[in-house]
Amino acid sequence: MRRLARQHPDKQVVFLEKSVCFCSTMNRIDLPHLVWSLESLAAGRVVNRVQVDADVAHWARVALDQMLALPGVTSKD
Repeated sequence: MRRLARQHPDKQVVFLEKSVCFCSTMNRIDLPHLVWSLESLAAGRVVNRVQVDADVAHWARVALDQMLALPGVTSKD
């Protein structure tokens, strides 16, 4: 988060979750659970579904596309 704030000094960068440290939450994602989730999806079972409204989904997709893009490739939104 500090790196992002340094790269964009004109923006305010904050954690969205006020009660849990972002890093501790991300540390809960381990390889066995990731494999279980992916294998479930491959078998046609959706586990731990998260549903949000359309606007939140749109901007989440924009953020994910930007994070996963090849260097030099940007999103159209």
